[in-house]
Amino acid sequence: MSSARAAIFDLDGTLVDSAADITASKNAVLAERGLPLVGVEDVRPWIGLPPADFFDHLGLGGDASAAVADFRAHLAVHVGTHSVVYKGVPEALEALGAAGWRL
Repeated sequence: MSSARAAIFDLDGTLVDSAADITASKNAVLAERGLPLVGVEDVRPWIGLPPADFFDHLGLGGDASAAVADFRAHLAVHVGTHSVVYKGVPEALEALGAAGWRL
């Protein structure tokens, strides 16, 4: 039996702050619909929840499922444009790898 240790990390909000990318994609959807844009701090509490909840909250109603599809399509193309790795993450991952952790 192996004594190797392993660590699994979530990406968004754990290793990477992707709130700006998520906000940009949500704003692209809102702009297409002629709706007011939102700021990162408006979006941050909704990260991790189903995107439909956010669009429902803004009153898109029946258009929420189309908005989610548009959001996901935009994010797939633009992911990583504004995301930043949290301070210390690269060093921590390197140290874990050097210590024999499977990541």
